This record gives sequence, structure tokens and C-alpha cells, in this order.
Amino acid sequence: MPATLDSLDLKLDAILARLAEQVPEGPVVTIPAPSTGQTTAWAACYDEHGVPESGVIIEVKLHSQGTATKHAWDAKTHCATSNAQGIASILIPRNAGLRFAVRRNRGQWVIFSGADQATLELPAIVGT
Repeated sequence: MPATLDSLDLKLDAILARLAEQVPEGPVVTIPAPSTGQTTAWAACYDEHGVPESGVIIEVKLHSQGTATKHAWDAKTHCATSNAQGIASILIPRNAGLRFAVRRNRGQWVIFSGADQATLELPAIVGT
């Protein structure tokens, strides 16, 4: 028996109601997917009033190998700048045995551990 127009309208209403329950209001933050062997480390940057802040410079560098297998890791400092939504993201090696240091706008370095996952939220960072 083919569906009637009324039954299709009811199904569409039910789908829209479920969608409204499952999708949050407001902007959706998208963190870029990393390449193989990398983790996207990210931070939400805010000003002193709690407003998302663009133009914040986040620096990340390898701190130590910790329990990581022995490899020749690059010790260069890598930088990312927060976008209009206040999100800064940077690619780091995907390895839970590595330890990194991160800072905001030349503030104090904060140590954090790497991860064996696609994304990693950076620890709290205080800086100007």
C-alpha cells in the first residue's frame, strides 16, 4: 500500500523533531581531521571577558620523548593562530609516549602528553 501524503507529512514532522533534539543550537566547531600518524591538538581561545578571540598565537613544541619509541623527532616550535570562532589547531605526532609544551602569546609553557587519537584538546593556557 503506497504512503499517503498525510503519512509522509507525519514522518517528515517526526524526522524534523528528532533532528531538532539532536543538533545543538549555535555555531558548530569543526576541528580539522589529521593525516595518518598525526593528532590535531586544539584550544578554544577567549579574551578576559570570556568572548571567543581570534588572532591568538598558540605555540607547541616537543618537550621530551617520555616513553615513546626512539626516533629522531623535530624540536622546532610550531605555531597556530585562532580563527574567527577562537579555535586554534595544530598537528602534532600521534604518540601517547611523547610530551609537549604549549603556550599562548609567549606566556608560560605548559606541559602536556601526546595521544594516540585523532584530536586532543590542549590543557588550560594562560597568556596575554
